[in-house]
Amino acid sequence: MRQRPLIIPAFIPHHGCPHRCIFCDQTTISQTPENSIVSTELISQAFEAYQSRGRDPERPTELAFFGGNFLGLPPQKIVEILTAALQWIDQGYADAIRFSTRPDTIDDPRLNLIAPFPVKTVEVGAQSMDDQALKMAQRGHTAEETIQAIERLKQSGYQAGLQLMVGLPGESEQTTETTGKIVCWLSPDFVRIYPTLVLAGSPLAEAFRSGKYKPLTLEKAVEKSAYLAARFLNKGLSVIRMGLPADVAVDPKQLLAGPYHPAFGHLVYERLYLEAAIRMIEKSRGGVVLHVHPKGLSTMRGLNNGNITKLTRYFHLDKVKILPDPALNRYQIAMGEQCRSILDAA
Repeated sequence: MRQRPLIIPAFIPHHGCPHRCIFCDQTTISQTPENSIVSTELISQAFEAYQSRGRDPERPTELAFFGGNFLGLPPQKIVEILTAALQWIDQGYADAIRFSTRPDTIDDPRLNLIAPFPVKTVEVGAQSMDDQALKMAQRGHTAEETIQAIERLKQSGYQAGLQLMVGLPGESEQTTETTGKIVCWLSPDFVRIYPTLVLAGSPLAEAFRSGKYKPLTLEKAVEKSAYLAARFLNKGLSVIRMGLPADVAVDPKQLLAGPYHPAFGHLVYERLYLEAAIRMIEKSRGGVVLHVHPKGLSTMRGLNNGNITKLTRYFHLDKVKILPDPALNRYQIAMGEQCRSILDAA
């Protein structure tokens, strides 16, 4: 399996953005001041922060620009930043560049501008593939523009990723289903899924305070994310992140509401394992023995053995035993002669 690259992040909060989306407060997420200057010094600081780890020659390394709209920067600034990054790459500190950007800034002139540089991956902030949800989130672009952006990136030879959100204002079960279907059809190289949080510095904060917006519960956010993840994984898409990265510490004073959990992705997979187990042991009594791949043991058990507790109580079982079976793949669960994928929920 191809090893995931080590990401060296350089944050450019809100830079290049035409306006503030309703959910956005990148200064809190990135812990970087909004008035920070996008300069070559930013790149030096990013590499210096990671130099103590040492370079693994077997693992690819990418310098990543997150938190803003990279292709929305002035053309001369884009060239300046990429030129500075190239110098570090030429010295062997990294292999390639990646950045996140809005779909409506991915056009031929900008792609021609970055073509001479070692940009490998472009992450597109789509958030949703439903136009009404995008409008209520004040995104300023349409789902069709996201479709065109992914197609342009693929044609130009870039790895194209999509960033999605669950719990946006105006979202429904139908909009989630629509997003899942279109993303599967688009078939990006990877997907990230984030729950919508109410951050104090975002426009969504006022809607929350006035009662116009009600965030998802943690349980509902996990349910929606599990639905999408199962669909994408069944399609062969890579889901590289669900929830904020573990090294991002959200200031409790800045988090007003929303389904934040430091192990959000674990909860999503935990739910998929639980649902698969429920379908398998519906007619069992007494005790059951479930087999999963060794890497799935902790997820099947759940945080604090939560899945085992739920299964024993729900089915009035004496015990639930979880055993490793390396013959199974990462997403399979077996009981007796039964074997199914946790992704069957899609």
